[in-house]
Amino acid sequence: MTETNPRVYHVVVTRSGGDLCADVPELPGVHTFAKDEATLDVYVREAIALFLDLPMGGEAALRVVYSQASDGTDE
Repeated sequence: MTETNPRVYHVVVTRSGGDLCADVPELPGVHTFAKDEATLDVYVREAIALFLDLPMGGEAALRVVYSQASDGTDE
């Protein structure tokens, strides 16, 4: 039987130059970066799974919600 984690992890994304930076505020030290959104999603899930010590492949079942951080400027 596979253990499920019904918790939703909120991820704050900011853009820094050409990179997307992601931070998971409720998990201290969990952050990563990537060049595109698809890669960022993979890296975020891996970072959360490592923090939670999930079994191999456990990151696929994580519920992740992304939000864009406000940089204080109007575009």
